[in-house]
Amino acid sequence: MLITHVPRVVLLMTPLFLVLPGVTWAATCEIARAVFEPTGGARGAFILRAFEDQGQLHWQLVIQKTGETFPFRTETDRTGQTWLVSLPRDGEDPGIRTTIRLLDEKGTETQDRSAVSGVAVFDFWRVFSEYRTRKGQRFEPETNPPANVWDLSECRAK
Repeated sequence: MLITHVPRVVLLMTPLFLVLPGVTWAATCEIARAVFEPTGGARGAFILRAFEDQGQLHWQLVIQKTGETFPFRTETDRTGQTWLVSLPRDGEDPGIRTTIRLLDEKGTETQDRSAVSGVAVFDFWRVFSEYRTRKGQRFEPETNPPANVWDLSECRAK
């Protein structure tokens, strides 16, 4: 019985072996070149891009459904906690502030910006719900980024 399935498996797997060598996923990345997506069901609905501008770490959150892009900067308080703080967008500051933690390839919090494999964002859902309520916008799950771990999805070239 196994012998009859082998030819089918080989036929189905061959295209994968031809395509996969050209696709690379990095286990870790320098934070300023990293792109993250949420784990689970929200993958593909949101993108969080990190980049450096004049030595300051900045972020762009892209909400695919609406095409909205929210710019953020990072801020570290005196206790060492790192925050994403919204920057003005369309002439208005959304007033969004949430904690963020850099994660290494083991999923442990790290301060090493040269080898990040994910980020943990704790309050995205809540702060975006509050923002949309202030703006009088209708609640839609696909427009509020999840509060959880976001995995490294791309490591952009230098």
